[in-house]
Amino acid sequence: MPAINTAAHFCRRHHGTILTFLLVLPALAGPLAGAAPETQTPPTAVHLSAVEPVVDLGEIVRGDVATHAFALRNTGKEPLTIERVVPSDPWTVAKFDETIQPGGEGTVRVEVDTRTLDGVGSTSVKVYAQGHPAPAAVLELKFKVVRKLLARPGYARWIYVQHEQEGTIGQTVYASDGADFQIVAVESPMPAIKVSYREAKPEERVEGFAGRQWRVEPTLVAEAPVGAITGHIDVHTTHPKQKRLEIPVSGFVRPTLFVDPTHGAFGTLQLSAPKQAVFQVRNFATAPIALTAAETDVPGISAQVQPVEQGRRYKVVIEFDPAAMKEGPFAGKLRLKTDSPKVPMLTVDLEGTLVRSTEKGR
Repeated sequence: MPAINTAAHFCRRHHGTILTFLLVLPALAGPLAGAAPETQTPPTAVHLSAVEPVVDLGEIVRGDVATHAFALRNTGKEPLTIERVVPSDPWTVAKFDETIQPGGEGTVRVEVDTRTLDGVGSTSVKVYAQGHPAPAAVLELKFKVVRKLLARPGYARWIYVQHEQEGTIGQTVYASDGADFQIVAVESPMPAIKVSYREAKPEERVEGFAGRQWRVEPTLVAEAPVGAITGHIDVHTTHPKQKRLEIPVSGFVRPTLFVDPTHGAFGTLQLSAPKQAVFQVRNFATAPIALTAAETDVPGISAQVQPVEQGRRYKVVIEFDPAAMKEGPFAGKLRLKTDSPKVPMLTVDLEGTLVRSTEKGR
């Protein structure tokens, strides 16, 4: 029979071809597109339970270490390994038994340092079993930190200028429960703070509290080094419930005279003509201090004092003269003289490398 090529027959014939292709395509495409992933075996359940997951210790005296041993029970048929225990707070430490036998118990010991805590609080630890990303148990320890010893004002803060008059910030230490006690020792956080103690005078007592009261007197010495003041004073006592009290200290010691920049590091100087650099000098002391002279020990570098505010602020202009300097590295001192017997001279390091340039203006 001759081929029939009418338009209608052509459409029917190709429609059948397309339908057959669509039916066959899934079978072909399945392996190419990737077979469905095999079902993975779910991880073995963790057979671990806390005998008492939440414990309230009640009142803890500030400074004590709150401790508790949580019991964990292995309810499975295989030994269980604890991989790690993660505390929620930086002041919490946890120790634990690594392996718990089937049907047996292990412990997680939680310790909380209460020296920086006050009032109602809690901490928690997450217990992770080996091979399991999620915590197998979460343990919580509740407590209320109370103070039996108090200090007024309870802190010492200095904003101080070196060589000025020494500053003492007295503290009255008393018992909130009226118990009688003695101070037996005090410890300073840094050599620049000298601490003494004695029994408080009647006018120094905090009203409304019985028992002996004491004065702790920290003094920042005149020669305290420049920098931050940090730490706390440790007060050791015979109080029946709180043996130790911490009094925080803070602040900053400024220099009498400050030079900016503090170090003359000039790198490589390519010069064909003199060039200047400026140092700023500021007086932080109570009394005015005059900057009387400036000099350097590097040949070819001169220095000159220019008052900005007499007795308070100065500019020191140094000048590099390439014609008088030796080419290559240089190092030396800038010396600043004052009329102060406490700070008669300041020194600043100078360093760099001179390269003579033939270009004008450099």
